[in-house]
Amino acid sequence: MDIIGRWKVAKALYIDPETGANSWETPEALILDGRADEEYAMMMTSVFDFCEDGYVRAAMQIPEMISKEEIDEAVKAGEITLYDGNMMLLEEKAWKEENGKYYYDSGVDGTVGDEKVSPWIELTEEDGMIELMTFKLIRAE
Repeated sequence: MDIIGRWKVAKALYIDPETGANSWETPEALILDGRADEEYAMMMTSVFDFCEDGYVRAAMQIPEMISKEEIDEAVKAGEITLYDGNMMLLEEKAWKEENGKYYYDSGVDGTVGDEKVSPWIELTEEDGMIELMTFKLIRAE
């Protein structure tokens, strides 16, 4: 599998608040029936660019209701970073390949008991999708 390129969310992890049951749902289903809060909905509509420089960049379209002046002010104030034209950068994390496997720097740093836990999590592939934290990604067209 070649990971370089643009990916989008095909499925998102949903945890039922009443039962605690986990399921993988499409972003459309979670957004349409109101099970996704605004922040999670925004992340589910993002793209993830796995770049040759070893970084994965998550970005989203800038909402149409935001004027160019507001965008320019936010950029000048350092509140947002423009990315790939009309997108804003949400997050930038490292990824790497080792022994034919891909890993993502989750940014989580800690210990379990006395043992240090690595922030690097393996990206698994299944049915043409890669699992990245709470998302299953497919190649964007």
